[in-house]
Amino acid sequence: MSTRLSDRQIKLISVLLILIIAIFWWLGTINSTTEMTGKTYRAGLYQIKLQLKPSKPKVGNNLIRISLLDNFGQVITDANISAIAIMPGMGSMPEMRAPAKMTHEGKGLYSGSFDLSMIGAWPLTIKINSVKNGSAELFFDLKTSREGLRLENSTPASGNPSQADTKNDGTKEAAESTPVSTPVSTLDANGFALTGKYLLKISLGPDSPRVGRNKIQIEVKSIAGKPIRDAKIRALVQFHADNKTASDKVMINLKATSDGIYVGHFKLAKAGNWPLAVDIETPELGHADLVFNMNTNNKSLKLTTATPTGISHYTCSMHPSVKSKKPGTCPICSMPLTVVTKKEVSTGIIHISAQRRQLIGVTTQKVQRLRFIKTIRAAGRITYNESKMTDV
Repeated sequence: MSTRLSDRQIKLISVLLILIIAIFWWLGTINSTTEMTGKTYRAGLYQIKLQLKPSKPKVGNNLIRISLLDNFGQVITDANISAIAIMPGMGSMPEMRAPAKMTHEGKGLYSGSFDLSMIGAWPLTIKINSVKNGSAELFFDLKTSREGLRLENSTPASGNPSQADTKNDGTKEAAESTPVSTPVSTLDANGFALTGKYLLKISLGPDSPRVGRNKIQIEVKSIAGKPIRDAKIRALVQFHADNKTASDKVMINLKATSDGIYVGHFKLAKAGNWPLAVDIETPELGHADLVFNMNTNNKSLKLTTATPTGISHYTCSMHPSVKSKKPGTCPICSMPLTVVTKKEVSTGIIHISAQRRQLIGVTTQKVQRLRFIKTIRAAGRITYNESKMTDV
């Protein structure tokens, strides 16, 4: 009996081997699409990685891919993501927009494409929203002349126990808090508000404030999730009859009952709008405050303003003598005030966003050593030096 394989059997085995190799290669590409390398950005309750293809944006079609996880590393598959690159209008040229329609490919990977119509700076805004983790925004500096993206601003990270960013080499580094240009007005999924370097959660008893005696509980944590003890906390409510006139101010005496928990009682004399203001201070984390809209007709509190993280003050690009603790417009030229961070104050380095650089026409170039020659041409007339003239 011969054990020699026929030519037909050899061909069949070869085909099967090729198919097996192709299947393994295909499975490998599927797994690789869900694992993106690069810097991890944090915003709100999200961890985000981004990729551009090509890595240096070009005029025409560009691909953007986003890997999305929550703060505990779990894949998020139900998010709505919008991405848009905008070239601000200049002079008679109108604003140009390049939106990307993002779709979920699976396993927390989203992709879309945007079309850039000309060379230049196209600041990129990415907005993320999901039922469980809420909303977050990231703002990137994107240019056709430069590889990759540069993060300029984002919704401050919150609710993360470790508050660490992942480097490209897999090690951990402390997350640098990113300032925002507008007051924070949202709560995370656990009901905490980020204000300065604190996380605060306000609870009322009963849930709906009422005329008469009410109870308030304030839970205070650091951004890393550690309870804050021995903090100086003040709270007060004021009756606003028409949202303009303040009266009937009520200070709330707060006492610490356990680690990071402060409890107090207050009495409302009449029904209506009673805004609640809370400020907190510790030697280690500094000062922060926040204001809630509280009304006897509403069951829940609504956060209206909070101290943004890392902000020193607001100023005008044209009139730096203008300084304000709150965002708004310049009283001299009516331009929107810009953020000056505490880091900028300490280092003396001022950062200007890509959109503002585009609007005021700032261009940059690598420093070069060149011979500097300036020729000045002017028209003139030769005449007598009258101081040297003498009459004889």
